[in-house]
Amino acid sequence: MRRALLQKAYAELNRCVAERTADLSQANEQLHKEVAERTRA
Repeated sequence: MRRALLQKAYAELNRCVAERTADLSQANEQLHKEVAERTRA
């Protein structure tokens, strides 16, 4: 039982990390685009 709870918590943590990583990657890409636009301006 305890092991199952730990596995569930670990899976949830991994899901949260993956979601946050995707969010940060998207934000980083947007910032790169803004920098490129301002450099050209």
